[in-house]
Amino acid sequence: MVESRDIEVMERAEEFVITSPEEVEIQTVIVQD
Repeated sequence: MVESRDIEVMERAEEFVITSPEEVEIQTVIVQD
């Protein structure tokens, strides 16, 4: 069985994966400016 803690960690990991590329793009734009 999957514990609720594991599910929370997986959800946070997915959010981190989704937000990371956006943050990288923002940093790249700032550097280019």
